[in-house]
Amino acid sequence: MNERTYRVLLACYGGGHVQSLIPIARVLQDDPQVMLTVLGFTTARATFERAGIKAKGYTVLEGYLTHSCAELVEPFIVGASHPDVSKVETRAYFKVGLHDLIEAHGRDEALRLVGEQGRVAFQPELTFRRYLEATFPDLVITSTSPRSELALQRAARAVGIPGLAVSDLFLQHEAAYLCTGKYAPHISVIAEYVANFLRGEGCSQTQLHVTGNPAFDGLFNVAARTAGQRIRDRFQLNGEIRLITWIGTPNEVSLRGKPFVRNTEIIEHLDTFCDAHPGYKFAFRPHPNRSIDFPDNCRHGLLLGNEFSIEGVLWASDVVVLETSTVGLQAALIGRPVITINSDSYPPYAALGLAKDVPDLNVLDDALMDLRSPCLERLGPAGLGDATARVLRIIDELLGRNPDLEVDI
Repeated sequence: MNERTYRVLLACYGGGHVQSLIPIARVLQDDPQVMLTVLGFTTARATFERAGIKAKGYTVLEGYLTHSCAELVEPFIVGASHPDVSKVETRAYFKVGLHDLIEAHGRDEALRLVGEQGRVAFQPELTFRRYLEATFPDLVITSTSPRSELALQRAARAVGIPGLAVSDLFLQHEAAYLCTGKYAPHISVIAEYVANFLRGEGCSQTQLHVTGNPAFDGLFNVAARTAGQRIRDRFQLNGEIRLITWIGTPNEVSLRGKPFVRNTEIIEHLDTFCDAHPGYKFAFRPHPNRSIDFPDNCRHGLLLGNEFSIEGVLWASDVVVLETSTVGLQAALIGRPVITINSDSYPPYAALGLAKDVPDLNVLDDALMDLRSPCLERLGPAGLGDATARVLRIIDELLGRNPDLEVDI
């Protein structure tokens, strides 16, 4: 019997990324053979802890800094932060990021970069390397986010620690750094389409595993359907009422620099649509990393915040409208019609038959009156509902806990 203890480091940002790793962390935390350390960046720490997972934040990295830059970060952290992120964690985040920029570029250039780019400039690979050399886990698990997670996976590869990145969507933007040969040697992807895309981008030094997204497993259980029905019952949405759900964005601008539709604008538009179509109501689901006030004068709208699970929200919905979000894929997987607004194939929902894309709000109404069910054939998803088990099997292989299976490390 193998009685060895395995040390696993799991780290990620908040939003959809942390949801992909929560099912994995829950199992590993309860595994008597695993000593699990969880790092939650920005809002992820609070999300982990609400899920019953013990998590640390950026403050654990401060002990690995070679010099203090505490006085330099203050001008950059003025103003209100997200309620899930303490001031202490915010300071630690900026201290570590600025420290590594100073090490790489010098004080003046580092301050210029942060002044121009904000936290986008941070990639603290040096500090993560020191942290890993001191703790040396057997495996590093992250999502595929940039900055901290990218720096952590590069540091792990540099010091010879196996890495697994659990991805949650199509990786169009992320491919530029996933396929460099300096990233995690193992990446799990949601579907064969994504694996083929990465192979085409040159991921020759990376082993790709088609697993699905662990965050999606909960979509397919009875509890999710029941939660959806409870939402409809609570807001008196009988079978004749069609619910349009708008999925809010995390920022004002996309990763490609495209301005998002303002939430106030889409809310007003959908309210007007429901005036003209009495059989419809709409719901607004804010992004979990963004605090949004819902207008009091809304006539036909509901605010479905984080107190409602995203699975329940989707099952309660009859159609889902968004610009760019993992939620669009989740909706398509359970057969809900999806409409994207000026997505520019990012993600490629429309090209894959998962959604209908419209150029702007002026033609949204026509799309709402001509709904079509999504088609999953071109996506080639893994078995729906068992992604967590698939990822855990890979983790066992990487830790050497299944001698009958071989994985290149």
